[in-house]
Amino acid sequence: TKFRIPSPPPKISPVSSVSPYSPQQLHHAFLSQRNVSEFNTTWKKSDFRKVQRLGKGSFGEVWLIEELSTNEQMAWKKMDYSTKEERKIADNEIKMVRDSYEIFHSSNSPFLHVIKPLGFFLNDSRNEAFLVLEYCSGGDLHSYIKDMISKGLEISDAKAFEIIGQVGSAIHQLHSHRIIHGDLKLSNVLLTSDFKVKLADFGLARVLRDGRT
Repeated sequence: TKFRIPSPPPKISPVSSVSPYSPQQLHHAFLSQRNVSEFNTTWKKSDFRKVQRLGKGSFGEVWLIEELSTNEQMAWKKMDYSTKEERKIADNEIKMVRDSYEIFHSSNSPFLHVIKPLGFFLNDSRNEAFLVLEYCSGGDLHSYIKDMISKGLEISDAKAFEIIGQVGSAIHQLHSHRIIHGDLKLSNVLLTSDFKVKLADFGLARVLRDGRT
């Protein structure tokens, strides 16, 4: 059976800048970006209740959280923010996930295959940075496959092709704007409740400079 990967979304104008912000410029830069009303920079740690840990990666720990004023479930990625290198990694991830989401949001794509960034705040007393994200209740692709194997079940060809098509379309759109995810693996492919793919963890993402392919 032949499978055709869905046509990639149309190209749009590249983002204007992709260089990581310095810690001093980070807050001001967020406030000046588009759709700032959708990105909260006034939250603090006490505005949330931790529900359960979802995972731990090379650069941070991810938790399911609940925003107390709305009871809305979200996720946050807690990252160390004390050394110069840690700040660089955290700033880059926040910048890249925002830029990547804006690319999808500004296109005619029927679905946004990048995790939506909701906010950012610092816990200065403990040198921690928190990136607040939408919560994907379907978990990650690694856990999904592991669960299917443990139950003795197989993923149908149609479902596998659907996943591959969505991931391929998302990667194509990022690459068309010279954005390289840099850490694409099963645990960084998240699933919504209706089995739509969302790419996450942009800690190693980067932009190809002019002259590089």
